[in-house]
Amino acid sequence: MTGASSVLAVVVQVAADSGDDASQRLSMVIIGLVVLAVVIAVATVVFWRLTKPDPAAREGGIRWVNAPEGVAPPAPAAPATPPRADDGTASGAPPAAG
Repeated sequence: MTGASSVLAVVVQVAADSGDDASQRLSMVIIGLVVLAVVIAVATVVFWRLTKPDPAAREGGIRWVNAPEGVAPPAPAAPATPPRADDGTASGAPPAAG
C-alpha cells in the first residue's frame, strides 16, 4: 500500500504545482483508477476468503460412491458406426461397379 500512497502523493503534488485544468483532470482520473484498483483488490481478497474450501473436506481426496445393492453398473457404449448413404453403402465407400 505504501507504493500506491506514494504514487498518489506524487500525483497530488503535480496537480498542485500545475494550475491548468487538463493536468488536474488527468490527476483525478489517475486517482480514480488507483482507488478502483484498491477496491477491486480488497473485493478479491474478501471473496477469496469467503469461498475458501474447508480444509477437512480436502483431506480425503475423491470419495468414491458404490452403487446400491442390486443395481448393475451401466453397460459400455455401443461402437460408433459410420453414417450410411441412401443406397445402403457406407458414405466413404466407393460405389459398386455395375
